[in-house]
Amino acid sequence: MQDPDHRFELALDLRNLEVATKILGDYTQGGSEDEDSTETMNKWRRLGDLALSSGDVKMAQGCAERSGDLSGLLLLHAATADKQGMQALALRAHESGRTNVAFLAYVTRIG
Repeated sequence: MQDPDHRFELALDLRNLEVATKILGDYTQGGSEDEDSTETMNKWRRLGDLALSSGDVKMAQGCAERSGDLSGLLLLHAATADKQGMQALALRAHESGRTNVAFLAYVTRIG
C-alpha cells in the first residue's frame, strides 16, 4: 500500500501509535506535505488524542507541540505539574497572540 494518507488512517484505526507516528513523520519530513498545513496539524492533533486516550502522555505532548495545539499543551502541562513547560507555553502563547492561553499559563505557573 503506497498511499500515506490511507496508511495513516489505518494505523489510527488499529490504534498503532508507533506506525502512525512513523508514517506521519516520514510523510512530513519527506516533503510530501507541508508541515504547517492545516491537514498536517489536524493529523498530529488526532494522533495526540489517540496517544492520550492510550495513556501515552509524553507522545500526546509531542503531538500537541507539532500541531501547535496550545490549549492542549496547557491542559497537559497543568495535569503533569510541568512548571518549565508551562513557562515555555506562556511565552509561546504570548508571542503568537493567544493571550487567553498565555494568561492561564502564567497564572498556573505561579500557583
